[in-house]
Amino acid sequence: MFIEKLDIYKSLLAKGKSPIYAKQYTLHFLDDYGLEFCDLYASKYEECINKGRDEEKAKIIATTYEDLYDQYWPEDDNILGIEGHKAYIKGFEYAIDNGINPPEDFAEEYEKEAIARLFPDEKDPPLGLRVNMMTS
Repeated sequence: MFIEKLDIYKSLLAKGKSPIYAKQYTLHFLDDYGLEFCDLYASKYEECINKGRDEEKAKIIATTYEDLYDQYWPEDDNILGIEGHKAYIKGFEYAIDNGINPPEDFAEEYEKEAIARLFPDEKDPPLGLRVNMMTS
C-alpha cells in the first residue's frame, strides 16, 4: 500500500501537480473514490489552502464540493446545474469563512438567489436543480 501511495504521489508531481494536490488526490484515491472525484476534492482542497484557509476548513469545503457533484452529477451538463453548483459552493465557502451555522442553509439561500437572477422572469426556477428548492 505504501509503495502504491508513493507511486501515485510521485506520478502526480511529475505531471506538474503541487505537493498539496498530489497528497490529497493520493489519499482520496486510496479510499476508493473515483478518479474524477479525487481530482474534484484535491483541486478544491488546494484552492482553499492557497486562499489561506486552514486544513480543517479546506477539508470541509472540499468534501462538500465533492458531495455536491456526487449528488447532482447528471446536471453538470446544463447551465442551471453548473451555475447552481457554483453559487452553492460560493455561499458555503462564505458561511464557513464567516462562522455562519449551519453553512448548508446559507448556501441553499445563496443558490436560490443566484438561480432567481438567472431566470428573473420565472416565478419558479426550472425543475430539476435541487429537490429542496422546489419544496421550500
